[in-house]
Amino acid sequence: MSDPERHEMQLQQSFPSGAQEWLCTTCKRRVVIEHGANRVKIIALESGDEQAIHSTSRGGLRVAASQARESDGSPNPERSGWLH
Repeated sequence: MSDPERHEMQLQQSFPSGAQEWLCTTCKRRVVIEHGANRVKIIALESGDEQAIHSTSRGGLRVAASQARESDGSPNPERSGWLH
């Protein structure tokens, strides 16, 4: 069995709440990441390649499919109530 592909995610935008939207230019995986006091909330906007290991260029954060939950399809996370 081969090792999963590794993809680097690029920061697309930061929201006033401090949350960030990230995009994988290889498979189009798109997530919103919100950092809380003792937690990180990851919401998948587009699933992309769920078998690949995705990492960001900041702080070594790795995003696995099991860590992200699907969104309700709303295009704007600030208005959808995901970010507090």
